[in-house]
Amino acid sequence: MIIRDLLALGSLITFMTMLYTWISVFTAGN
Repeated sequence: MIIRDLLALGSLITFMTMLYTWISVFTAGN
């Protein structure tokens, strides 16, 4: 496993999680 690939994967997962959470909060807010 290349560290750079691992970091990229972690960043992607973090971004997707934040995006999903933001959408959930925004939808619930409406």
